[in-house]
Amino acid sequence: TDGSKAYEWDRDLTMSLQKYYGTAADGEVWGQYSGNKKYLPNAGDGWKFTLIRPKGSALIKAMQTELKRKGFYTSDIDGIAGQKFVQALQRRLNVSGFGLTVDGIMGCATVKALGKMT
Repeated sequence: TDGSKAYEWDRDLTMSLQKYYGTAADGEVWGQYSGNKKYLPNAGDGWKFTLIRPKGSALIKAMQTELKRKGFYTSDIDGIAGQKFVQALQRRLNVSGFGLTVDGIMGCATVKALGKMT
């Protein structure tokens, strides 16, 4: 797992993903659970974390929905980016030939691959 900040899931990547998925494009991933930061070391500016009743993000819900429809994600569609979401995303990216380790950690290799998909 590469926790380096060479590649961050920042506002620019969020905006690209929001446009791709047709969600409100504000460059922010709202309503994320603080306890999941250990799976998201490369979550950069624009990520909004809370310990109290995270509501999830429309972008992450859209991504979870697509991942579930394609058979990569089996958990609840809740808009919360956690380990299972990251694993599903890594499996999806691997179908496109990125060769990521499916470890559930959003390291720089995962973010770099995601950036190439948008």
